[in-house]
Amino acid sequence: MQSFYWYKMVGALLAGYLLTCPFAASAQDTTFVLRDVTIYTGTGERYPRGTIAWRGGTIVYVGPAERAPQWTEPVQFISYGKDARVYPALIAPNTYLGLREYEQVRATNDYRELGEINPHIRSLIAYNAESDVVPTVRSNGVLYAQVVPAGGLVSGMSSVFALTGHNWEEAVVAADNGLHVRWPSQVSRPLWWSSDPTPKPNKKYDQQRRKIIEFFQQADAWCRLPKNQRTQNTPFLAFCNFRSHDGKLFIHADRAPEIKDALQSLAFLHMPMIIVGGKDAWMVADLLKQHRVSVVYLHTHSLPEMPEDPVRLPFHTPKILDSLDIDFCLGLQGFWEQRNLPFIAGQAIADGLDYDKALRAVTSNTARILGIDHFTGSLKKGLSADFIISSGDLFDMKSSTVIGAYLRGKPVSLDDKHKQLWRTYLKKYGLN
Repeated sequence: MQSFYWYKMVGALLAGYLLTCPFAASAQDTTFVLRDVTIYTGTGERYPRGTIAWRGGTIVYVGPAERAPQWTEPVQFISYGKDARVYPALIAPNTYLGLREYEQVRATNDYRELGEINPHIRSLIAYNAESDVVPTVRSNGVLYAQVVPAGGLVSGMSSVFALTGHNWEEAVVAADNGLHVRWPSQVSRPLWWSSDPTPKPNKKYDQQRRKIIEFFQQADAWCRLPKNQRTQNTPFLAFCNFRSHDGKLFIHADRAPEIKDALQSLAFLHMPMIIVGGKDAWMVADLLKQHRVSVVYLHTHSLPEMPEDPVRLPFHTPKILDSLDIDFCLGLQGFWEQRNLPFIAGQAIADGLDYDKALRAVTSNTARILGIDHFTGSLKKGLSADFIISSGDLFDMKSSTVIGAYLRGKPVSLDDKHKQLWRTYLKKYGLN
């Protein structure tokens, strides 16, 4: 009887496998087509009556509906209505998403480490793919995020994640490809509740910048030693491995003197550098272009830096960066705030930035700066089918409603804790 039971179980498993094989093959061979929609490609092209088609998770056609090919393989048509707009998946740079959960509960905040020099710290293994915050960001069209560590002067390495999956192994798309340096400020600004708002010189500036420079000088020298002559040093080893894999140096700095000092002080490393923050980046445009440095601008929804600055200067800065031919993308500080990413692009549009350039600043430009543009960031043949569908203008707070999202050609859930509570209370009070 026992042997007969095992035969039945194996037979059932085999039958189930054989039954699912044709379906799996069919899913891979089926071409999915979304047609008669407005498509924004993220590369400058726009198709008011366009078609996008994908197969096996890869885009096979994007362009005018009248030029779409006649497919001979099985085709499944998808419809979101004639007023739907299709955009590339939004990408959030510089976020603590997945590292923070409840700001007032210290045990759920795993984004900051002790110590000043921590190049060996990795956001990769700390990322919580099951965070309740992730779906609230994803539901507004953000499908990728660069998750960064904080704290100290050299904070550690960031990774880029798809905002799906059940663990970091499933979610990661670019591991340990950014090293983050927090360049000190020359001026110490009091907190907003201080009785004396006057900025004061940072007396530790020289000491802090010297620590950063000395670390990189020593690490650079250590990396050049033969392996049998190296003493055990975890931070140095982490830096060596990082640089050997063509990682990028993300330097967090806002004011022009600090940006200039950081770029000149670390030029000896001959590594790709990106300025994060960049409030005064437009003031050092020539230096940025000379060193081929991109900017992750984080202050579109900020207040002016100085009392004498025009009140709309932070809103207008993306337009200024574009007019000076500085390579940049847009981002936000924090973690839950990333759901507002499309609206900072909308703010930049309202203050003069071209619509398609604003789209690139949250899609294709970001993908290139983060090193993932070889598979995502724009809608074109051969790239991953990563896109979102909105029933209104994605960048307009009043009309933007994300009604669909696809990652690698598969539909992504847009449900989140906020919507669940909304449905709960509609039902509770008989409003549904």
